[in-house]
Amino acid sequence: DEQLLKKAIAIVEKNIPNEHFDIPLFGTELGISRTMLFTKMKAWTGLTPNEFIQRYRMKRAAQLFELGSLNISEVSYKVGFKNPKYFSKCFRKAYGDTPTQFTKKFSI
Repeated sequence: DEQLLKKAIAIVEKNIPNEHFDIPLFGTELGISRTMLFTKMKAWTGLTPNEFIQRYRMKRAAQLFELGSLNISEVSYKVGFKNPKYFSKCFRKAYGDTPTQFTKKFSI
């Protein structure tokens, strides 16, 4: 199970910029069925596969904002969102701040 979790993380990491990365593709790349993917993810992380992917994308977005070299649209595309407005909504839900408020914490 630990090897499978490491593989799952590597797959999500590789597919972060892919806006078409979804649960069926995740299961296929991991080599398990959709049902098994849900079961394993819930057991490993307490999250659904969708929540797991979203959380990973939000963490990466926060890291990119901390670096401070990209704007909100660029970060949203880099983490697999095709709509910056929807990305901002998801980011606020995850961190309690809009991307603009979040980036101000790291600017001088």
